[in-house]
Amino acid sequence: MTPSPTPNQLVWSSNKEVAAADGHRSTDILSADPSGPSNESDMPLQYLPHKSNHEDERRQNPGVGAQQPKGSATKITASAQADLQHLKDILGSKIRESLRQDISQIVSFAVMQAMEKYSGNSTSLPRAAKAVAPRSGTIHNETPRKLKDLPQHRPPEWNTFKRSIHEYTLELVGLPTDAKSVLPSVTEAAINAWDPNHGHCCTLANFCIDLEGNLHSAWNKSAAKVFATGYPKKYKNCQYPRETIEKGWIRYVTGLKTKYRLQGKGTARVQEHKATHRRKQRKAELYTHHLECAMQYQSISDRAVDIVQQLGVDGMSSDESEHEGHGGEATYYALHKDWRSHHITAWLQLLDLLHLRLRYRREWQATAGAWPHFRTTSLKVSNHPPVPQLPTNFYCANWYAAQNDFSRERLQAHPATPSLEIPRQVAMEAQKYDLANQKIVQGKAAPFTS
Repeated sequence: MTPSPTPNQLVWSSNKEVAAADGHRSTDILSADPSGPSNESDMPLQYLPHKSNHEDERRQNPGVGAQQPKGSATKITASAQADLQHLKDILGSKIRESLRQDISQIVSFAVMQAMEKYSGNSTSLPRAAKAVAPRSGTIHNETPRKLKDLPQHRPPEWNTFKRSIHEYTLELVGLPTDAKSVLPSVTEAAINAWDPNHGHCCTLANFCIDLEGNLHSAWNKSAAKVFATGYPKKYKNCQYPRETIEKGWIRYVTGLKTKYRLQGKGTARVQEHKATHRRKQRKAELYTHHLECAMQYQSISDRAVDIVQQLGVDGMSSDESEHEGHGGEATYYALHKDWRSHHITAWLQLLDLLHLRLRYRREWQATAGAWPHFRTTSLKVSNHPPVPQLPTNFYCANWYAAQNDFSRERLQAHPATPSLEIPRQVAMEAQKYDLANQKIVQGKAAPFTS
């Protein structure tokens, strides 16, 4: 849940706007983006015919610009020569800038390809190269972000498939299917001794996994193919193609690598990792709730869905708990995102309120199932980086103005979207549900009370 709205975050606006197209007046709204006084830059642009210097010359000298006799030389005035030279300079500048950008993109793409090639087998990358390899964050990625939709639930057969991958992997490495111990990793000596040109890295009889190197290392890719050859022999009714089996096994190795990395780190380190994982899960659930709620209300659906999907999971508020992982009822403190516009925060709070409205069936009759965690506002600022490629009015104006040119280039902000105003009628209905009331948030409110 997003923190409770404060009086400064949701402001009533009683001003009426006159629609120039049809003469109708808009209704009162709950403004999350109060508009400032209009100025000349807000006026629609009008097309004015351009009067060139040559028109003045033709008026003063009718001979200029008139049709010349056939075979005679065309005279170019000094003003026309200046215009041509100016056009030449502009075209030259544009061409040079375009070439510079193209060359920069080609170099960046080549570097990224080289890094991906080496990351496929981390052992083949020299130690010196590993030490000086640039971080991926230093190369600006101009690829548009993929918008996240609602999660698609897998059929029960898929869970059976994942469980069989786990059991067969344990069988291949010689462990019982109910083993809780961490799987061993192949030795570095074995990786260096393996020649990919002479066969796979291992066999079904001596199956080994690279848990120290890259997930998609050459060893693990080869081991996935070995696994996919033996899996259909073990499970005769398998309907999945080999490619799906390989991808499923690689995804399973992700969890094995996490357990391998945490072994020997101590109880405190393991608990910290689990707490971080739970926080990520809560952010993902919060995103799903916001998106589902945005799709439920037709009057705000288009605008609300666009806001939530552009923010993504990373744009949701993180939270912390003082007794993370213990029994009893926990209080979660939502961290402040200083980069996010309070207009956008107002929309997220609106969706929190409307989500409660759906859970109470609009008549204070609580539905069954798990209810949201009670979250309160924290003064602590989140240390997660801002979401890139958002419209400029999604960012806090003061925060954005304080960023240097390099930071703004990394953000790749888009032009501002239309006004972020919340319809008055929707806001009035949502305000019946108080996010600061713990009983209401947790579904324990008495019927017909607010």
